[in-house]
Amino acid sequence: MVWSKNRQSARKYLPFDPLLNIKSLKKQIQIVIKKWGEIHQDSIKSVNSVLGILGKLVLAQNQKLYEGLENYPELSERLVYRLLTLINERLPLIEKSVRDFEKVYLELESVVTAYKRSVNSFIKKIENDKSDYTKRQIEIASQTLAYLEDIQNMYETEFYLKKEILSLLPKVGNDPAKLSLYFTIWIAEPYIDLGRIEEILEALLGYERELAQIVFPQEEITAQQQNNAKLPRFF
Repeated sequence: MVWSKNRQSARKYLPFDPLLNIKSLKKQIQIVIKKWGEIHQDSIKSVNSVLGILGKLVLAQNQKLYEGLENYPELSERLVYRLLTLINERLPLIEKSVRDFEKVYLELESVVTAYKRSVNSFIKKIENDKSDYTKRQIEIASQTLAYLEDIQNMYETEFYLKKEILSLLPKVGNDPAKLSLYFTIWIAEPYIDLGRIEEILEALLGYERELAQIVFPQEEITAQQQNNAKLPRFF
């Protein structure tokens, strides 16, 4: 879509136009998503290590498996204690992951908040302009903000879920089933829809391309003058 008419009044609002930063905005979102993914992959190493120990813990609690080892008193209790100690030794790495997740989430929140402030300021400045171009600007800005808030909600919910899981780990004690469930949830990240995020980034790319086609009246005149200068002269 090329907007080339009825936009003289909208032109003066461009210095406040948050739409001019869609390319930069998209890049910021991609950087945040990449950071989160890298932290998640690192945290999975710690979580998988704990899950491996949990499998051994289940075996250690099965008294039937100690047949033939009766001469070794408190063997089951000692083994369970040792395995739980190994799990506790890995918890600081998981705690660090939660702190790192929080930093990235706050970075995302800052991006969205700044864009929302920019959009609100922009709309307020042009609210009396009824041109088609201005209406389209507001549509794109509002939809872009809605997209960003969708992504923010995903990561906000996932961050608080991970934080909650971390707080529950000491409470479940030596219950392998609950620990296994919590860590399975951790790995799966059920609230982050990467397919939806990809759709949003594609939509932002579409807006970026649409806005790149905008040619303002004065620019059209200049372009026409340049073209005329290139025409052959016969007089």
